[in-house]
Amino acid sequence: MHQWYWSYSYPDFLGSNEELIEFDSYIVPTSDLEVGSLRLLEVDNRVILPELTHTRFVITSGDVIHKKVRIGSSLIVFKSQIPGKP
Repeated sequence: MHQWYWSYSYPDFLGSNEELIEFDSYIVPTSDLEVGSLRLLEVDNRVILPELTHTRFVITSGDVIHKKVRIGSSLIVFKSQIPGKP
């Protein structure tokens, strides 16, 4: 189960070793936050989106989704929903 961390992959890009780029991102514990950091929003490995290309998001969950993502000046909020309900 991915509770309090997220796994990312870039299926359309390969790393320098010619393998798929994948990594996990964990929330930085409150005790390790730097001054000015946002609690529960700072992570150890931030996702970086490529520029000047189409970006595809495939979002899955085995539990609820609570995630805020800042892209430039935009904030995207993913909220969990009950299947079959609008």
